[in-house]
Formats: sequence, C-alpha cells, structure tokens
Amino acid sequence: MCTGQNVAILSWIQEVARSVHKTPPSTDQFEELVSNLTPPSTPVFQRKRKRLSSAAENSMPHPDPPKRPHRTSSETASTISVRLPDDITSLAPSSSVASRAGRSRSSSPSRVKAELAAATPRVVYIHESTDPQSAAATQLLTSLTQVSEFSPDEHVTQRISLASCQCATELRSEGSWVNKVALPLLEEASRGLPLECWSMYAKSEDRESSTSLLLISCSQTESVDPRYQPSYTARDTYNRKVDLVVGLPLNLWKSDYERAGLNTPGKCFSHMNHPHTGKRILGPGVEIKAADGNLVEAQVQLGVWMAGLLMWAFAQNKTVNGLPPLIGCTAVGEDWKFYIAVGVEGSGVLEEVILQRIWGPLSDMDGRTTSVKHTTSLLRTLRQVMEYTIGQYKAGIFQAVTSGD
Repeated sequence: MCTGQNVAILSWIQEVARSVHKTPPSTDQFEELVSNLTPPSTPVFQRKRKRLSSAAENSMPHPDPPKRPHRTSSETASTISVRLPDDITSLAPSSSVASRAGRSRSSSPSRVKAELAAATPRVVYIHESTDPQSAAATQLLTSLTQVSEFSPDEHVTQRISLASCQCATELRSEGSWVNKVALPLLEEASRGLPLECWSMYAKSEDRESSTSLLLISCSQTESVDPRYQPSYTARDTYNRKVDLVVGLPLNLWKSDYERAGLNTPGKCFSHMNHPHTGKRILGPGVEIKAADGNLVEAQVQLGVWMAGLLMWAFAQNKTVNGLPPLIGCTAVGEDWKFYIAVGVEGSGVLEEVILQRIWGPLSDMDGRTTSVKHTTSLLRTLRQVMEYTIGQYKAGIFQAVTSGD
C-alpha cells in the first residue's frame, strides 16, 4: 500500500474520532431550543410532569368499565327513562303515580276485605260466634247441620279423594282442583236433582252426566252487572267473580220462569251481565283456590259476588223481607268452608242503607277431601245445600221476582 493512501486513511480516522467525541448540546440549550418550538403557555417541565403522571396512571391496573344494559328495540323512551318496581308495573296503566299507588294498596285481599265494610252497600264479614241478627240464617245453619241420609257413590267418592291427593301432592294449579275435584263433588252431590252448574274458570263444551241432571257448562267472560257491584267511590266498584255457580235450569223449571215473567223484555233473573246466566236463577257460588291459595282473597271474591246477588234480589221488590239466605263456599285445596249471606234493610234507598252480612266460615259445616271418609261427609253437607236450593231458596227467590212485577 502506498504512502499517499496511508495518509488518506489516517486523516479519515481522525475525522471520525473527532465527530464521536463531540459533546452533545447541554440540557439548558435543549430546553431553550424546544421552548422556541412550543407555545409559551406550555412550559417544558409541565409537559414532562404530565408525561410522568400519564405513564404512572397507565401502569396502574384499571377495572373494566361498566357495561351498558342491553335494551331491546321494543323498549320505548318512557320505559328506558323510568324504571318502576314490579308491584307497580304489574298493575293496569293509570294516569298518575298516586293512582297507581292507590291501586296497589287496594290489591291486598285483607285491605279490600276491610274496605268493603265502608262500601255502598256495606259488606261486613262476621265471625261464626257473632249473632248474625237473622233468624232465617240461624235456622238455616241448624237445618244444614242435621244428619243427612244421602249415600254418595263409593267409587265416585274414592275417585274424588284420590284426585284431591294427587292435586295436593303434585302442587296442581287451580284449574286441576276445579276440574278434578270441585266439579265431580258438585255433580255427585246433585245427583238426581234438577240443578245446573256453570264454571266460570275453564273453556270446554257443555256436557250432561249420565247419572245426574246436573249440567256442567263452562264460560270464561261472565261478569256481574255494574248496577249490582258494591261501590267505594261515586264511580269505582268492586267486581269479583267466582269459579262455580249452581242454579236452576230453564228447561226443568220452565213454568216457574214463565210465571215470573220469562218473556218480559229486559227481564233478568240474576245479577250476572250475561245473556245466559243473567236469565237464570242462581244459587250457591263456589270460589276455588289451589292448595297454596289465599283464603282471604277467596272470601273477598265470594263475598262481593254474594252481595251482588242479594242486591239484585233486593231490587226486585225493594225489600229484604222474605228473601232467603244465600249460601256460598270457598275451597282452598282440600279445605272447604261454608258461609251464609243475608241482607239487612234500613230506611231509604238501596245503595245507601242496605247492609250485607257474610256469616262464616261456619266450622260446623267445614269439609275436607283428604280421605274417603272426609269426602263422604263433605258430599252429605253439599247435598243438604243442594236440597235447600231447590226448596226454600227457590221458592223465596221466585216469590221476590214475581212480587216485583
């Protein structure tokens, strides 16, 4: 290698060495340089502090942000903005929160039962140990608790008892208790008697038993005429329905119906707002609940329905004199209880002074379907009720309807 080339290489090495050992600009010079490139309102040390804080925050663990609740497209703006409790939203819509709260309070069976004592007319539930102040009611209880000579069919009784056991064991719904227990009970208790039973619970075709004149019909939308519903304000009324009603069929009592004005336009024979049951004399009503049902609720439903029937009977001749007491039943699972309703007349018009007394439950008539023995006893009690319906009760009601013409 020649001398000239060596000199050139050495010169290049020295130049490189000088550039590597060159001191970088100082911190003050660097900050001065950067400050010339940034707005005067943002000092360099503030930006450093922000960067350090941001880094510290990023290094810390953060919980996941709460997820927004999923809303379906069917939710409207009103339902999204206001969330109401289940006990309020389950009620029918109303115009104000106050009305919703009032309706929620009135939905309590115990509250409604107490409020009925101040309704128009008043419906008062009295304990069996209290004097009903009605000789007819007292005499009726004595008659219904007499020993019955009725002998229920053993096979039917056993079938009813087994069905009751099945419904209780399997926690069956109210519909099962109606169809498998209550209807067969009424059918057997009315065997050979000219009576009719309407079920207001389930849908089915009318059928006639081969061993009884009791007709089992089904209707779903029958309700009480508003004129015969106890009211708690000038515009609001209590409207309750029962599950089963026993009455007098037209074809077997046609002459009695004709004498009472069957062919008179607009003539009604009950408090029901229905073209069929409104044209029939109705007797005992039965309200049925499943084994876990509410007895007080059943009593309220039965009491209001019985009060409506007594209001209708009173309206026929403007007096309760001569009106026979009305019998009703509640069945909560295997337990059957009986009540007697009477009307008490005051002075003045019907809606302001008449009082309905619901006497019971009457323990002397209590029945159960827990065994064949108890079912047999209950059937005999029901038989007494059916015989009263086609006897004293039928005569008194037809007399009231005829006297009002």
